[in-house]
Amino acid sequence: MIKLPFKTAKFLPYPTGSITQYFGENVQLYLDCCGLHGHNGIDWVASHGTPLLAVEDGIIVEVKNSPNGYGKHVILLSGEHEWVYGHCYTIPVNVGDLIEAGDIIATMGNTGFVVSGPTPFWKFNPFAGTHLHLGLRICKRIENEFEPHNITYSSGHMGMIQNYDNGKKGAVDYSDLLPRPDFAPMVGKARYGEKSMNVSDIQKKLGVIQTGYYGPITAKAVLEWQLKNVVDSPEVLKSLGGRIFGPKSVAVMNKQ
Repeated sequence: MIKLPFKTAKFLPYPTGSITQYFGENVQLYLDCCGLHGHNGIDWVASHGTPLLAVEDGIIVEVKNSPNGYGKHVILLSGEHEWVYGHCYTIPVNVGDLIEAGDIIATMGNTGFVVSGPTPFWKFNPFAGTHLHLGLRICKRIENEFEPHNITYSSGHMGMIQNYDNGKKGAVDYSDLLPRPDFAPMVGKARYGEKSMNVSDIQKKLGVIQTGYYGPITAKAVLEWQLKNVVDSPEVLKSLGGRIFGPKSVAVMNKQ
């Protein structure tokens, strides 16, 4: 299990937690702006300058500034995990540094392409656009330059990003890897990873064992139910994978 990216981080939607955008959300937005099938990371919010911590042991393979993208960002390679920390303010590490989980590798910022204020796509960010985009890709390390590889980092490390054509440039949802606190009930909706009476109630209505925890079995049941009952794009519903039981689903279930 990985560590959280800063000490006060909570895997819940803001304002209860620290997340303003989950993996896979806002499919149409990212199709239009980036050619992606939904958000390819998780957006975490905290005040400007908050220390950002390495989620795993690894080596710094990239430190860059992309003004129209991730801004100041750093890439940590840990085994087959490639972690990108985007929109940073300062980056006190250098390419080639060996890092232990919990080490400070950057500070929270709003560099690169960020949006401040309320939008139709994600929750209001109280920190004027300041946030961390933390993304994960699976990267097989390549030691021989003559072997097939699709990325070479500034550190000289080579790799083969797995499933690069998955619609998110190889990025994967790492929700299952995160430590999870006990969740308070969220009235009217539920998300993957939540533990509450609200989830238990949804499980009861779907005929799933009432564990109260929103895990893979519940997500599968939610998706199957949504595809049959919720008026929404099947592509959008499939891209979310049943990980969100939101207002549309609640409204339909309340009518049944």
